[in-house]
Amino acid sequence: MIHYSCIGATGYVCGEVLRMMVNHHEGELVNVLDTYGVGDAISTHHPALRGFYDQVIMDLTEENVRETAKKSDVIMIQVPSGDVAKWAEIVLAEDCAIIDIGADIRFRDVDVWEKWYGQKHPDAKMTHDAVYCIPEVMRDLAKGKKLIANPGCYPTASTLGLQPMLKAGHIVDNTIVIDAKSGYTGAGRRPALNKLLTEAENNFCAYALGGGHRHT
Repeated sequence: MIHYSCIGATGYVCGEVLRMMVNHHEGELVNVLDTYGVGDAISTHHPALRGFYDQVIMDLTEENVRETAKKSDVIMIQVPSGDVAKWAEIVLAEDCAIIDIGADIRFRDVDVWEKWYGQKHPDAKMTHDAVYCIPEVMRDLAKGKKLIANPGCYPTASTLGLQPMLKAGHIVDNTIVIDAKSGYTGAGRRPALNKLLTEAENNFCAYALGGGHRHT
């Protein structure tokens, strides 16, 4: 049985992780932690989980993370950019693995990360210790690793869509054009006018143009 926990549990991504893990018969949820919604049932923030999980959100503190890591085999973490290193140090010290859902350990070159995220990277060594991979395609790279960088939405969707065709030799690899669109849930839960249903429904817009997007 794999014992897992989530940090940043009220976010959309952790909500989806928990939803998918409902059907994983070899997984058991230990704890959910966040700075928001402390004391609430996790299903309060993710109604689709009602009846599947009864865990209450724990405060995201060093002590709670340490105790959670001792009871878990892996912790999936979704926190603001630049914050992963603080929690990773505590988790790894307890011999617990981490899957970073965010971007803190995706780039080996911290100069590139700092350019796009506008802040100093908290732990350059951590980026070299991490393995960046999509397990469905590169499962062997992830086996036995304690620090795994999860690719973002566009690389994941593009890779999983193209890989079977490339593997079968049906596509010439230097002819690929990826024209990607994302739903507004990709912008997270933080309220904004342009994310209201009345603004976004049946609408389509470009953003971060002129090479200003982190994923270009």
